[in-house]
Amino acid sequence: MKSRGIAQPGVVRGGGQIVSNSRLGMMLFVASEVMLFGGLMAGFLVLRFGSGNFSGMQRLPIGVAGINTVIILASSLMLIVATRSLKRGNVNLFRIGSVATFALGMLFLAIQCYEWNLLMHGGMLPSSSIYGGIFYLLTWAHGLHVLGGVVILAVLAIKAWRQAITLNSRNFVAVASIYWHFVSLVWVGLFLFLFVF
Repeated sequence: MKSRGIAQPGVVRGGGQIVSNSRLGMMLFVASEVMLFGGLMAGFLVLRFGSGNFSGMQRLPIGVAGINTVIILASSLMLIVATRSLKRGNVNLFRIGSVATFALGMLFLAIQCYEWNLLMHGGMLPSSSIYGGIFYLLTWAHGLHVLGGVVILAVLAIKAWRQAITLNSRNFVAVASIYWHFVSLVWVGLFLFLFVF
């Protein structure tokens, strides 16, 4: 017999499920990271448009960064396909999708390292200008977040391949998805701020 007025774990009035602790924790973490990247991007905008330090600045080549943008967006799309496949019970497509997402994340990191190398050999160093300093601060901070996401995606792909997907694993899938989509969206913002505008 259920007593009225006493809260049931994991249930709110009306019988709906509440958000799991792991999902809530990731959403709070992402909210704090939004503030971090928002502050860094706001600082970039203040320096870019509020000071004369950027006058005469040449635009960065957009090609490599554009390709990387397509790659990270494709990885996010692949993760959506994978998670929807899991919800529909198609474990094989989930496995393929999770491994493909991991591989695209690794490819993004490799291309990002290649681009940093190109820019440094071209004379754009963190110490060469205010723009160089903030460019590397933003992209290195993002790169560290991508590296963390790739580690999470590796765990996800291993779990998928070992067919170790349980109810707790489904929470892990949701948490990994929240984080990876956040990392992808941050890159789109950085791409627009640093390479397009």
